[in-house]
Amino acid sequence: MDATRYYHPSGTAPIGGILTTVLIGVPAAFVIGGAYGAIAYYNPFIYINCLGILVAGGACGFVVRKGLLIGRVRSRSMANSLALFVGCVGLYASWLAYFMAMLGGVLFVGPFAIWSLVVAVGAEGVWEIFGAAPSGWVLYLIWLIEAAGLVLFAILVAVGEETPYCEHCQEWTTELESAIPLPYREIEKFRAALEAEKYGGLVKQIGEPVDSNHHLTATIKTCPKCSESNYLAIHELTLKEDAEDSETSLQIGWLIINEAVVERVQQRVSSSGRNAIKDSLNE
Repeated sequence: MDATRYYHPSGTAPIGGILTTVLIGVPAAFVIGGAYGAIAYYNPFIYINCLGILVAGGACGFVVRKGLLIGRVRSRSMANSLALFVGCVGLYASWLAYFMAMLGGVLFVGPFAIWSLVVAVGAEGVWEIFGAAPSGWVLYLIWLIEAAGLVLFAILVAVGEETPYCEHCQEWTTELESAIPLPYREIEKFRAALEAEKYGGLVKQIGEPVDSNHHLTATIKTCPKCSESNYLAIHELTLKEDAEDSETSLQIGWLIINEAVVERVQQRVSSSGRNAIKDSLNE
């Protein structure tokens, strides 16, 4: 793979952007984590609590991602650090709400005091599952897995799939053409052709019949203010067996392309007809 043909973030992390993300993320994490903690205490169904971990972590990550976009943070390491911090705040808030529900009153204690409470309560055990009441290291391990799930999911959602940034105009790129269906083809050969600036195959395949259960999609993002920042991503879409939902994975992205390629793709989409392209999924 030719790395020079792809977008790479500048690594810029403006102080204002960091503060914006923190100011947005921390209050939201308290609300999200607090809600999860209260639900975890009062809810008797372990499966709902497990789902709650992912929802809480995902919600914290979503808020962080919004903060990163608003603050124009283009540093992967800073994005990870901010998501980790906000995720930990959400975790702290969840335990704070949990113990407030348990003790039946308002509780103002720091993280170290919360840790002491966790250790003390965990030694005795607080709930049962399948007739057993885990305590000690067994319960600590369960809680550790829950904590890791919340924080890691927050990071995954916050960082997510990269959005190219136009450094010249100081603007995030936006989708010009989204998820154009393409017949599936061998990824490495397709990648090599695109890197060699051979776009004929890409343009020609737009509008051709595709397998709705397994195909590729093309997405183009451009700068809203100039014609210099244009990027192409190819995703692979697979419909899960015996399921209605699908799995989408980024295979090629974000490839730097020029304005002429964008115009060729748009012309092909227009000439093929957008409705006809959608119908090609069912052929």
